[in-house]
Amino acid sequence: MFGGSKARTEKARAAAGTMAEKNTFAPSIVSANLRITGDMESDGDIQVDGHVDGDIRTSKLTIGPDAAVNGAIYADEVMVSGTVNGSIQASLVKLYNSAKVTGDIVHEALAIEAGAFIQGLCKRVDLTPKTKAGEDAKKEVAGVKPVGVENAARENDPADDAKDGDDNVIKPAALAQKG
Repeated sequence: MFGGSKARTEKARAAAGTMAEKNTFAPSIVSANLRITGDMESDGDIQVDGHVDGDIRTSKLTIGPDAAVNGAIYADEVMVSGTVNGSIQASLVKLYNSAKVTGDIVHEALAIEAGAFIQGLCKRVDLTPKTKAGEDAKKEVAGVKPVGVENAARENDPADDAKDGDDNVIKPAALAQKG
């Protein structure tokens, strides 16, 4: 009669332990009406919609269109729609069309939408992801193909040399057709 309840209790504890391992936390949010002065550090995700005056260290950082960060950013993945005044070091950096970055970007993979502003050095390096998010970002970037650029000239291709002689020029699709 009571022997079965002990087995059920052990099964429930095992299931609870498995569920605790799978828990994902909601991102920490700096809302639009909040200004933080000082450094931020998180093992999880951070979403900034307000202003941060200080460095940020996190796994994944999202900077909203009206947000501003004045400080260095260290993360596995950074998505910028707002303003960053400081350096960015991340495995994956995505700059959306409303992004404005003044500072160097050290990255493993970089995606830039048309209209984004960058003033600084962009340097590709091999970064070792510190979290699973970094591993996932590397896999995501592996499948990314450039948008809007076709038929890039091939260096040391005699057939291409004979046509236009512009070995180092990448032409947008509309210009490539005009020749």
